[in-house]
Amino acid sequence: MKPKKYSLLTAVQSFFFAFSLYFQNNLYLYAPACAFGFLYSLIPTVIMITAVLTRFLHTSPELLYAFLASAEKWIDADNLYAMSNYFVTSGRPALFEVITGITVFFLARRFFYTVMQSVQKIFHSRAESRPLIAQLIIVAGEVLLVIITAVTTLLLTAAKSFFYGVYHGGARPFWPEGAEQGIFPLISTGLAAVLPILLNTVPYFLIWIFTALAFRFASGTKPSFKLCFFSALLCSSLFAAVQYIFSLFIDTAKYNLIYGFLGSLMVMLLEVSVFFSLFLFFAQYIYVLQFFDSLLLAELYLLPARVETSFFQRIRRMLFIRPGRFLKRGHTEEPVVFQKCKAGTLIYAKGTSDTDIYYLAQGSVELIGTNKITHIEAGSFFGELSFLLNEPRNADARALTDSELLKIDAHTFTELLECSPEAVRKAIGLISSLKLNS
Repeated sequence: MKPKKYSLLTAVQSFFFAFSLYFQNNLYLYAPACAFGFLYSLIPTVIMITAVLTRFLHTSPELLYAFLASAEKWIDADNLYAMSNYFVTSGRPALFEVITGITVFFLARRFFYTVMQSVQKIFHSRAESRPLIAQLIIVAGEVLLVIITAVTTLLLTAAKSFFYGVYHGGARPFWPEGAEQGIFPLISTGLAAVLPILLNTVPYFLIWIFTALAFRFASGTKPSFKLCFFSALLCSSLFAAVQYIFSLFIDTAKYNLIYGFLGSLMVMLLEVSVFFSLFLFFAQYIYVLQFFDSLLLAELYLLPARVETSFFQRIRRMLFIRPGRFLKRGHTEEPVVFQKCKAGTLIYAKGTSDTDIYYLAQGSVELIGTNKITHIEAGSFFGELSFLLNEPRNADARALTDSELLKIDAHTFTELLECSPEAVRKAIGLISSLKLNS
């Protein structure tokens, strides 16, 4: 079930559910686990790519030297020449490449297994059994995705360093000799303005796309593409803001090589942990929006009593006692129907066999039994015992004052119990207390 219209109260309630379930499902523990898994799979992938490049340099060293000869017009390539000579003259570690490839495969599988566990923790779904060929395709896709991520990261990092050196290191601009006039200077100036923006925005665009697709296909509940892409946009935007804040306060370039490398590694781990924290939170938020009605009904059923002294419980009661999502409904065909009752209205009669359950949003109701009269105040359910025990009504329910009610059908109340173990415990407690008093 999914909200059709959003109000400010509904938005606040949905974020409350998302935060509550985020901590209830221990997603704050899954986030660093996903971050470690990602880095553990990324680092050997980078090593493997380096090994592949080394083998390529052994095969065609002339291509590398030709590239360096053209690049030295713009940057200082002396250090690159020394590094290239080392790669060309070094041995070919074939066994090392095999071991690295196996490590990449194993760690990529562990990483995706951790991510899928966290998503299943949110959506309570189990992966369907697939044929062997389909499983092999999925495994190959997971490893390929890690490799693509590593290659993209390397290319973007190298491009940033290269263009930064060209445009900020005093090197000659990108135009041919003798073309100081005409369109070439304009093109070079435009590239200098556009390339930094592209290199900074492309990673977040890719994160947005991959995150949206993960929300859509990993959940198992098929949320709408619109919801997935909107949530992924919020996730990637917040991640970009966090990275920008980090860049304002953390500068590893001022440290020496060892401390700079370790500092960069720590910052990367922190940033990846933040990303997966945001990723899991918005996955949880998608689940909340998909099943908002059931979650809201369960929250109403577990609403703290008015005499509750805990500050947090009192805030919960204030936030949910008036479920605006349902109080705007008036259609009789919907499973949760909003009703207004004048004082003295008979809601249901003793001995009837209907199975509807009621929530009192405003006013007061009295239950008139054979030897007992019970007063129901706002924020309470009544009528569920007849459904739970599969028995006729054991009392008349009458409105004492002008009241607002939600009438919930049996199927919807069953869904409420299925999605909330706490609601099941409360229902069992009601049955137990009734049998003890009878």
